[in-house]
Amino acid sequence: MVLEWVRTLGPILISWPVVGLITLFIFRKPLRALADRFTGEDIRRIKVGIFEIEAEIKQTKGQIERLYALSMSEDAFGQLKKLSTDSYGRFWLDPELRVGLAPELNYFKILGYIKFDRVPGVVDVRDLPRDVDDPKDDLSRYISFTSQGREFIDLREQALKNA
Repeated sequence: MVLEWVRTLGPILISWPVVGLITLFIFRKPLRALADRFTGEDIRRIKVGIFEIEAEIKQTKGQIERLYALSMSEDAFGQLKKLSTDSYGRFWLDPELRVGLAPELNYFKILGYIKFDRVPGVVDVRDLPRDVDDPKDDLSRYISFTSQGREFIDLREQALKNA
């Protein structure tokens, strides 16, 4: 009679679910303490920490944007604003393209603020006419201003307001 009980209950008692339940029963106090620790104050501290980090990231991003916006010289920014009006007017370029307007145009093109896309064959500063005698010749005839350039102007003006 006892052997029948062992034969019937033995496989049930040694099965994995039963072993798992017995293990949970034996280690219930340490497991409960561990669960309380992860659902208690530590979680609240982590949530507050995440919000603090997000606020610091937002503040740092704003500082970086401000530094970037103010990194351009006043003269270059003046040229950029003048280009954005789409009526720049007559222009002169140094024959060697080393001083004056030519380096600034290259700089603006590299940054993506302007494009040489209005006149076929003029794709760069080197393609612009060097000796402009026609009083109607306008630099804006060769250059288009991009949305990225407009965003930079807005960013810089905002940074100057907040300075």
